[in-house]
Amino acid sequence: MVDLCVHRHALRQPLHAIGLFCAALRSADVPPQALGLVDGISASSAAMEAALETLFKQLEAAASTPSPTPMEGTAGPVQPMETARGWTPKSLPVSAGTPAPQAVTGDAASAGPARVLIVDDDPSARLSLELLLEAWGADVRSFASTVELQAFLTDTPGHAPDLCIVDYHLGRSGEGLNALATLRRVWPGQPLCLVMMTGDARAAHSVQQAQPDLEVLIKPVAPSTLIALIERRARGPAAAR
Repeated sequence: MVDLCVHRHALRQPLHAIGLFCAALRSADVPPQALGLVDGISASSAAMEAALETLFKQLEAAASTPSPTPMEGTAGPVQPMETARGWTPKSLPVSAGTPAPQAVTGDAASAGPARVLIVDDDPSARLSLELLLEAWGADVRSFASTVELQAFLTDTPGHAPDLCIVDYHLGRSGEGLNALATLRRVWPGQPLCLVMMTGDARAAHSVQQAQPDLEVLIKPVAPSTLIALIERRARGPAAAR
């Protein structure tokens, strides 16, 4: 049996990266005519995401509903078109194509560059997030695996980062939880601003139930959501919830 959650996650990954690449371009010094192209790409990506969510919702409904055998000479039941997005817990935002703020402002700007750690095994998702956060003035360190993260922290742990963004699937389902555990071991007792991202709504719901204090976001993640996290970190990890 095909696991629709796996395929949904695989399709959300590139959509997530496209949205962040577009936001990074908006933050760069590009000609006005190029911004129109970026907006077009972003809008197309958002439309693709909405269409895919509708398709997967229909496939899930069809998989859970027994199909009656059609009578000879008649067509089988037709699934109605749905415009609603796929189900996700209300506490787990899903968004794409949202215009990105051009720069970090307010409390976050006065607090200086945010120190951000990224752990994501998807090269495009990792690079797009890194470029976007750097465009906003953040000091970013990115890693493709828990092993790479551990090696870095062993050599140069330094001060705790302001924000840690970790993907749930790091080569295998749930490996991101090990990366979070590593971060907590390196800075025990310190309030860390930890964020977990995943394109799997089922996994996100499970993690959120097990760790209610953890910020869990479903890919594609809107750039405005990311910048809000950076601005809230200026008021301390407790305000990042």
